[in-house]
Amino acid sequence: MIRRLGFWAILTGTSLACSVAWAQSVISARSGTVHYIEGKTLVNGQEVESKFGKFPEIKDSEVFRTEEGRAEVILTPGVFLRLGENSSVRMLSNRLTDTRMEVVGGSALIECAELLKDNALTFLFQDKTILFHRKGLFRIDSDPARLRVYNGEAVVVAQGATATVKEGREIGLNGVLLAAQKFTKEQAEDSLYVWAKRRAGYLAMANVSAARKVQSGYGMNSWTSSGWFWNPYFGMFTYLPLRGIYTSPFGYQFWSPYSIASFYARSVRGYSGGGGGYSALQSGASGYNPSLGYSTASRGASYGGGGYSSAGMSSSAGSSAAASSAGSSAGRGSSAGAGGGGTSSGGRR
Repeated sequence: MIRRLGFWAILTGTSLACSVAWAQSVISARSGTVHYIEGKTLVNGQEVESKFGKFPEIKDSEVFRTEEGRAEVILTPGVFLRLGENSSVRMLSNRLTDTRMEVVGGSALIECAELLKDNALTFLFQDKTILFHRKGLFRIDSDPARLRVYNGEAVVVAQGATATVKEGREIGLNGVLLAAQKFTKEQAEDSLYVWAKRRAGYLAMANVSAARKVQSGYGMNSWTSSGWFWNPYFGMFTYLPLRGIYTSPFGYQFWSPYSIASFYARSVRGYSGGGGGYSALQSGASGYNPSLGYSTASRGASYGGGGYSSAGMSSSAGSSAAASSAGSSAGRGSSAGAGGGGTSSGGRR
């Protein structure tokens, strides 16, 4: 359900709370909101039309698929589903307390920043049930059929057998479950991974001003749960954790309203003056990037178990990637967002 409200909107696992500010659309409190598209995408065979600030939902039993394009779908608060080209998923249940999706074909990358206590997330592929109990980065492919765990841990259940897959490992999803194997950096970082990393960067950009808005004007007493928060400057929803800082497997940071004040304080302390802009805070720590408008983490995301580490974007790399992506997005679902070239689009059916 889409409504027009003059609000900054917060979407949490249990409620939708608002504070007077800019006018924009609000999404209902269910999983399956199509947040961003590039190229041609369809819901039940009907093409999704791009329109700024409009976000269609994937309802129960509906199939969402991409053709020559990619898509980002937001599920339970803190969970992003990103689909590669020629991929499709079926929504089995869009309830936050029992979100279940089937990967029909193609490639699906799932970034799980947080699973709220009353939320549940399950993916199915053929006769396999895939459970995520903690945060991490996961990928399901249909050809070859496999599950990769970049970060975190997943459980696969099939025909009475159970396999736990830890980070840096993959398991085949055809036939009988076999032991998980290691995978390499070269195998993991394909075009879908790189695109998902850019999307995570845009969402992190939108997070900073959104967290600041809640901290300075929304009302901290009302901030009681992690959730999706509408940022009209960027024309997108972003993720706000309840407390602390979430560092994504891609190296980007998402600030809570309770921690964002320290970000701004550190940015001011790091100002060098004399045309030097903002200086790095310290080696190995996150630093403010004036080109992007948020902190980039220099530490890598470990892929464990003898796997590999992927360093977070540096200031220069993050800036060039954002510029490149903003300039080359396949514009079918693409509208320019304010602040550093971030792009987002909704759609309407």
